[in-house]
Order: sequence, then structure tokens, then C-alpha cells
Amino acid sequence: MKVTVRQKPIENGSKIRLYLDIYRSKNERYKEKLELWLYANPSSPLERTHNTNTKNKANQIAAKRTLELQDGYYGIKTTKSKYADFVHYFEMLTRKREQTGINFNHWYSTYKHLKEYALFTKCRPSFHQINKEWLEDFKLYLLNRISQNSAVAYFNILRHGIHEAERDKLIMNDPLRYVQSPKTIESIRDYLTLEEINMLAQTPCKEELYKRVFLFGCLTGLRISDMIKLTWKEVQYTDKLGWHIIYTQKKTQNNELLQINEQARDLMGERGDNDNAVFQGLKYSDRYNRMLKHWALDAGVRKSVTFHIARHTYATLQLTNGTDIYTVSKLLGHRKVSTTQVYAKIIDDTKRKAVDSLPAINISFQ
Repeated sequence: MKVTVRQKPIENGSKIRLYLDIYRSKNERYKEKLELWLYANPSSPLERTHNTNTKNKANQIAAKRTLELQDGYYGIKTTKSKYADFVHYFEMLTRKREQTGINFNHWYSTYKHLKEYALFTKCRPSFHQINKEWLEDFKLYLLNRISQNSAVAYFNILRHGIHEAERDKLIMNDPLRYVQSPKTIESIRDYLTLEEINMLAQTPCKEELYKRVFLFGCLTGLRISDMIKLTWKEVQYTDKLGWHIIYTQKKTQNNELLQINEQARDLMGERGDNDNAVFQGLKYSDRYNRMLKHWALDAGVRKSVTFHIARHTYATLQLTNGTDIYTVSKLLGHRKVSTTQVYAKIIDDTKRKAVDSLPAINISFQ
């Protein structure tokens, strides 16, 4: 371990910026910028005094960093870790999510971007390299490659990973303290009108299972991940509740009770054994997404039909029919009503268009 004060000319050579070269091992080196500078050619006693005091301050910081490295307070414990680097550690966290099913897709996508960024920079970062500069660069990398809201989601997943590393005492100082996440922008949620749903309902699909599943999603708001794992023991009927589903959301692991109507129950087909899947053979892949799009084109629907648009459609239909936003939020399994409010804005826009489309009235007064 070694810490060295380095110099770099700035401002046309009139000044010199100071920084630290920190060597944790032979193959682990990174820079720390210091908010310190020197006069390149001091020409007065004041400038020479400034240089002397600044060099002393830089050497004091270097000595402090050396002690921190030795004592294990600078970025990573000096004791040997079972994780080769931060990407390796994040992979372990992602595997845990795969076992629990909690938000796994977002964790896995974040992990893929982390691996790609390591290849792009030709550096798999050690724990002590996860600092403000690295985080800002990774944030910019995400924003340049994916949508703003996806970048927000993945960067926030990264924050969780770093906080877990802190709890495991692999990162000793919070590098996120002065780093802000990207800001979410309001996205447009596409949905189908009742007329478009009827157009699809009247059109044959290459595989009728997927037609039933899509229409079931429009009538229940269930995610495709929850429909894939739905079993008959979760489908129940009581005089008080009618047909309903008691299930655990794959995304959040929250237990939910969702009431469904008779038509949704009919789309499930004949009841099977309790442990059997309701929609046997149902899978999620690009192939089936393409099939949905072809089905929509055959029906004359010119929107990008996906399994998730069925969920948006359910929320929009509920609000259009007068269901209050709190109830819709519960039906969708949202933890916060604010998550559901985007659909309310869609309805407000729809109402405005309906009012604006009223025909002009030929009015005359005496």
C-alpha cells in the first residue's frame, strides 16, 4: 500500500493541480482529486508561502490516507474478502434475488450493465474504487445507452447493492453521499380502448392460449409473471367475495387478494388439480411478444400490444368506469397510490379529448 502526491499543470501552465495516487496493491491503483493547487512559477513571497502551505496540507492528507488504508477505513477492509471485486459481489446479490424472486429482473439487468461497463472501461472495480467519480461515470454510461427511467431504476438498484456492501463492511464510507440519482421523467402509458379489446377478442390468434392470457390480463391487471405461476389452489370462490385469486406477487413478494369477474374466470378454462398451473404451457419470450404484435395487426389494432399493456388497459378501464384511484391501486397491488396516479392522468387527457370532440352547436339569439 502506498499513497503519493502528484502534480498536473492546469490553466495554461500557470497553476498546478494536486492529486493523490493511491496504490492498494500492485494491480490496484486509482486517483483522488484534491481541491488544492500550486503556483507553477511563484514570483512573490505570498505565492511561495501559498505553495509551501499547500504542499504541507497535501502531504498531511496523503499520510491520513495511508493510515486509513492500513487501518481498514478507506473503502475496503484489509482482511481478505471472498469477493474478487464489486461486480462479483453484485452478482452474488443478484443470485439471491433470483432465489426470492423479489425484483429479480431489474437486479439482473443492472448486473448486465455493470459487466458491460467493466468491459467498456477495462476495469472490474474493487470496492475502494466505488467512489463519487466512478458512480457519476456509470450514471452517465447508463443515460447514454438506455431510457431515462430505466437508468433511474438500474442506478437505484446499484444504490441498494452499495448499501448492502456497507452493511457487510466491504465498503466503509458511503460513496453515494454526494451522488444524486437521475430524475424520473413522466412516461406515456399506452393502453387499449374497449373497442380495440373487442377487435382483438374477435380475431383468431396463432396460439389461442396467449389470446386467453392477454384478455385475462385486460380483465384482471395481473402481470405475466404472476399468470405464469398461477395455480388452481389460488383460484377460489365464496358467496361473499365471488371468484377471487389469493396469490403472492412475484415482483414484490406481497400477498394479494384479487377479485375477478365471471368472464375472467371463464378465460381460465376447466379447473384442474390444485397444484396444476391455470395456464399450462404459458411462457414469456420475444417469440410470443412478436406473436401478440402480429395478432394485433391482424385485428387492425395499430398499437404495440404487449403483455404489460394489458395491465395498463385494466387500470385505465377501471378508472374510466368510475372506480376510485385508491381501489384501483389495491387491485393492481401497488404499495403506493402515487404509482397509480399516472393512470389517472391518462383518464384526465381522455376526458379532455372527449369534451373537445363535441360537435359545434349552431346557436342563434334574438
